[in-house]
Parts: sequence; structure tokens; C-alpha cells
Amino acid sequence: MRAAFAVVAALAFAFGMFLPGPSPRERGQLLLTCLTIGGFVLSLFSGAGLTADAITSEKRQGTLGLLFLTPLRGWEIVLGKMTTHSLQVGYAMLSGIPLMFLPLLLGGVVWAEITRIVLALLLALLFSLGCGMFWSTVTREARTSVRPRRSRSY
Repeated sequence: MRAAFAVVAALAFAFGMFLPGPSPRERGQLLLTCLTIGGFVLSLFSGAGLTADAITSEKRQGTLGLLFLTPLRGWEIVLGKMTTHSLQVGYAMLSGIPLMFLPLLLGGVVWAEITRIVLALLLALLFSLGCGMFWSTVTREARTSVRPRRSRSY
């Protein structure tokens, strides 16, 4: 996952750097835009993809009832599952944050703008994780999250 984030960030960086035409000040803004779009797409899809099978696997294996026998509340179980499944994508997102500050060296970008973008990417990741956890509680099998059920007529 970290390699995917690094590859997308490197491709966005290369696209923004080697695009002919813009001045260095405009190049910094263009580079930040490319990095932001790449990070936004990865944070939306990877978070939902990692957590979409968190509770569904417990349902399939029949161990969800055992979790409720513990002294944990329902929201604590869901939060724990979301936390363990989100560590991988969270670390990948944290490894890409230093690349977001490279356009600052080119100019045309201020610290506050980069900080707001990083916070927005982290919030998009949390939203994606929440959507994946919701879908995991609704479905029973992992494949139903990809393909809708077909009604059979006899």
C-alpha cells in the first residue's frame, strides 16, 4: 500500500514537474494540484476497500457473536475493527505527506494551503473508512459489495 501511494505521488510529481510551459510559481501550484488529486483518489478507494470486509468476515466465520460476549460495546468493536484495518492505509498516507511539501520549495504555495489539503485528505480517508465499515455491517458476503444481487424468477 505504501508503495502504491509512493508511485502515485512520484507520477504526480513527475507530471507536474515536466509539464512544459508554466512558470516556476505556477508549476508549484500545478504540482500541488496533481499530488492532491492523486492522494484524494487513493484515500477514497483504498480506505473503503480495506474495511469493506472487516465485519463481514466475522459474520461469515460465525465469530461475531463471540465478540459480543466480551465486555465491549458495539461501537467499541466497530471502532477497533476499523482501526486495525486502517493502519495500513494510514501509514501509507503518512508516508506521502512529506511529498506534499515539495511544491513549497518551488513557490506559489503557502504552508496554510498545504496543511488544509493534508487535513482534507485525512478527513477523506476517515470518510472512506466509515463507508467501508458501514457496507461491511450491511452485507454478509464480500462479493455482494462488488456485484448487486439478482432476483430470480421461478
